[in-house]
Amino acid sequence: MGLAMCGKRPIVFHERFDFAIVGMNPLVNEIPIYKGPLPIVFLIVVGHGKGQGPQQNKDFSHWFYPMYKVFEPYTSKAAYEQMKHALRLDEPSMVIVHRELYE
Repeated sequence: MGLAMCGKRPIVFHERFDFAIVGMNPLVNEIPIYKGPLPIVFLIVVGHGKGQGPQQNKDFSHWFYPMYKVFEPYTSKAAYEQMKHALRLDEPSMVIVHRELYE
Protein backbone atom coordinates (compact mmCIF):
# COMPACT_ATOMS: atom_id res chain seq x y z
CA MET A 1 0.00 0.00 0.00
CA GLY A 2 2.85 2.37 0.83
CA LEU A 3 4.45 1.88 -2.58
CA ALA A 4 1.14 2.58 -4.32
CA MET A 5 0.69 5.75 -2.25
CA CYS A 6 4.15 6.89 -3.44
CA GLY A 7 3.28 6.53 -7.12
CA LYS A 8 4.54 3.00 -7.79
CA ARG A 9 2.34 0.23 -9.20
CA PRO A 10 3.06 -2.79 -6.99
CA ILE A 11 1.92 -6.33 -7.71
CA VAL A 12 1.32 -8.50 -4.66
CA PHE A 13 1.50 -12.22 -5.47
CA HIS A 14 -0.14 -14.95 -3.40
CA GLU A 15 0.26 -18.52 -4.61
CA ARG A 16 -2.58 -19.67 -2.37
CA PHE A 17 -5.67 -17.58 -1.68
CA ASP A 18 -5.96 -18.82 1.90
CA PHE A 19 -2.58 -17.22 2.67
CA ALA A 20 -3.86 -13.88 1.38
CA ILE A 21 -6.67 -14.11 3.92
CA VAL A 22 -4.08 -13.86 6.71
CA GLY A 23 -3.73 -10.20 5.71
CA MET A 24 -7.43 -9.36 6.02
CA ASN A 25 -6.91 -6.23 8.12
CA PRO A 26 -5.13 -4.23 5.40
CA LEU A 27 -7.18 -5.91 2.64
CA VAL A 28 -10.48 -4.84 4.23
CA ASN A 29 -9.81 -1.99 6.66
CA GLU A 30 -7.02 0.03 5.04
CA ILE A 31 -6.69 -0.38 1.27
CA PRO A 32 -10.38 -0.03 0.25
CA ILE A 33 -11.02 3.10 2.30
CA TYR A 34 -7.97 5.08 1.13
CA LYS A 35 -9.07 8.26 -0.65
CA GLY A 36 -7.08 8.92 -3.79
CA PRO A 37 -5.37 6.81 -6.41
CA LEU A 38 -4.05 3.48 -5.14
CA PRO A 39 -2.79 1.42 -8.12
CA ILE A 40 -2.10 -1.91 -6.41
CA VAL A 41 -2.76 -5.31 -8.02
CA PHE A 42 -3.14 -8.55 -6.11
CA LEU A 43 -2.33 -11.57 -8.28
CA ILE A 44 -3.80 -14.59 -6.53
CA VAL A 45 -3.78 -18.25 -7.57
CA VAL A 46 -6.72 -20.53 -6.71
CA GLY A 47 -7.46 -24.19 -7.26
CA HIS A 48 -6.15 -27.48 -5.98
CA GLY A 49 -2.57 -28.35 -6.83
CA LYS A 50 0.16 -30.79 -5.94
CA GLY A 51 0.99 -30.79 -2.24
CA GLN A 52 -2.13 -28.90 -1.15
CA GLY A 53 -4.78 -29.95 1.30
CA PRO A 54 -8.54 -29.42 0.92
CA GLN A 55 -8.41 -26.14 2.84
CA GLN A 56 -5.94 -24.66 0.34
CA ASN A 57 -8.08 -24.60 -2.79
CA LYS A 58 -10.90 -22.29 -1.76
CA ASP A 59 -11.83 -19.23 -3.80
CA PHE A 60 -12.64 -16.25 -1.57
CA SER A 61 -13.06 -13.76 -4.43
CA HIS A 62 -16.72 -13.07 -3.59
CA TRP A 63 -15.56 -11.45 -0.33
CA PHE A 64 -13.82 -8.67 -2.24
CA TYR A 65 -16.25 -7.65 -4.99
CA PRO A 66 -17.67 -4.60 -3.24
CA MET A 67 -14.20 -3.24 -2.36
CA TYR A 68 -11.96 -4.16 -5.32
CA LYS A 69 -12.10 -4.43 -9.06
CA VAL A 70 -11.95 -8.25 -9.36
CA PHE A 71 -10.89 -10.10 -12.50
CA GLU A 72 -11.35 -13.88 -12.85
CA PRO A 73 -10.04 -14.95 -16.25
CA TYR A 74 -10.94 -18.37 -17.66
CA THR A 75 -8.37 -18.55 -20.47
CA SER A 76 -4.69 -17.69 -20.66
CA LYS A 77 -5.42 -14.94 -23.20
CA ALA A 78 -8.05 -13.44 -20.91
CA ALA A 79 -5.60 -13.63 -17.99
CA TYR A 80 -3.03 -11.69 -19.99
CA GLU A 81 -5.53 -9.03 -21.11
CA GLN A 82 -7.14 -8.63 -17.70
CA MET A 83 -3.76 -8.35 -15.96
CA LYS A 84 -2.75 -5.60 -18.41
CA HIS A 85 -6.03 -3.80 -17.69
CA ALA A 86 -5.60 -4.15 -13.90
CA LEU A 87 -2.09 -2.70 -14.10
CA ARG A 88 -3.46 0.46 -15.76
CA LEU A 89 -6.11 1.10 -13.09
CA ASP A 90 -5.62 3.69 -10.38
CA GLU A 91 -7.65 1.67 -7.91
CA PRO A 92 -6.97 -1.58 -5.99
CA SER A 93 -7.69 -4.68 -8.03
CA MET A 94 -7.41 -8.45 -7.82
CA VAL A 95 -6.61 -10.84 -10.64
CA ILE A 96 -7.60 -14.30 -9.50
CA VAL A 97 -6.12 -16.98 -11.74
CA HIS A 98 -6.87 -20.68 -11.53
CA ARG A 99 -3.79 -22.82 -10.93
CA GLU A 100 -4.23 -24.61 -14.28
CA LEU A 101 -3.80 -21.31 -16.15
CA TYR A 102 -0.90 -20.25 -13.96
CA GLU A 103 1.30 -23.35 -14.19
